[in-house]
Formats: sequence, C-alpha cells, structure tokens
Amino acid sequence: MNAFSKKISFNRQSRLSGSPDETGLYKARSDYYRKIIERYSQAVSSGETKTIPQLKELVNPNDKAVLETRLKLFAQLNLASDASQANSFSLEKDFPAYAKLAFELVQKIQLVKSEVETTFWMNFEDLLSINAGDSFDKALFLCSLLTSAGCATARVRVLELEGGVNHPVVMYFFENKEFLLDSCSTAFLSGQLSEIMEKYYFDGKKTVKSLFEFNNLDYTELD
Repeated sequence: MNAFSKKISFNRQSRLSGSPDETGLYKARSDYYRKIIERYSQAVSSGETKTIPQLKELVNPNDKAVLETRLKLFAQLNLASDASQANSFSLEKDFPAYAKLAFELVQKIQLVKSEVETTFWMNFEDLLSINAGDSFDKALFLCSLLTSAGCATARVRVLELEGGVNHPVVMYFFENKEFLLDSCSTAFLSGQLSEIMEKYYFDGKKTVKSLFEFNNLDYTELD
C-alpha cells in the first residue's frame, strides 16, 4: 500500500433548530458549499492523499492542540505537566484515568458523516475549533493524545466492517491487556485481542478483518 485517502463531506443536515426560514437557509448554505466542494474535489484530493510516511505523521503527539489538551486533562487529574514538579504524571499509575478522560473528550466531538467524496484531513486545531470531524479525524486526535502521554503502543487500526465499510479505532496495550477505543461510539473494550475483536460492533456491523494500523513511528499491514 503506497498511499491512503479517506472520503469526507460537508453534512447537509443541520443540527441547529430554528424557524422554517432559518432551516431553509442552513440547507441552502450547505448545498451551496457542497457544490463548491464537488467542483474542486479532484484538485483538493490530489493534495490530500497521503503516502505511508505522511500517514504516520498524522499521529502527532507534539502538535500544539494535542499538548494544550493534554495539559487540560492533566489538570483534571490534579497532575503537573512537568516531571520536575510535584504530582507529575506517572504512566503506570495515571494513564488509565488519563485514557478515559481523553476518550470522553474526543467522544464529545461531533461526528460528521460523508456525502461528498473529497479527501481532506482536518488538523487538530480546526477539529477543536468547530468541535466536529469525521471518524478518522477523531481517531487520529485520540491516538495522538494517548501517545503524547507516553503510551508507545497506541495506534490507529483501520477495520473493514460488514458491508465493505472501513472504520478506524484506537488500540493500545497496557497491563497485559489490549484496549480498543472507538470515540464514534461508546466502545471502550479491554481483554485479549481475539475477544475484543469478537465483541466489537459499529453501527450494528461486525468486523470482517483488520486492514492496517499505524502510529507516528510504525505502519503495519494486517490483511
């Protein structure tokens, strides 16, 4: 596999409530933007397709938005951000609580589903700014947060679900257990790898196979 691209779109369905006129305006704007995206989708996609090295770079534990978010999560745990300070972060002691907070934070980011087939990768600053992104944006951000806290085994795994749908989850190994986190659902599973893959469903669809996985350091074909 030499390159990878994902398909996203501007979602036409507005979640904002309002008068019929306001609702019509939101839909008109959405349709207008969708036409613009469709017209230039080929040009946009050509600059957004990623090689394997570029794909790995999308998991970025040193991204500014990731570091700022990590500090906020540390603060929620009453931890300092610097090892020289008291109550500094301990991977062995504090990571389980940190991972749960990171999962809950990314889970609250609104999931945008696709209509327009345009390749585009949201940066983390924009993801937080609009509080919305697709399944890959959310998985990359969650993986970056876990990696930033020192979890070297955190990686994005891309699954093929029933019906031929590709869907990313975040996985990591900790205390002799494998963990699977899907911030597009409530799935936060742990145990032996075969067991959690058997238990995992998304939108009622079971996993057919694992395709590949990656983080900032490694890329592995699984199929």
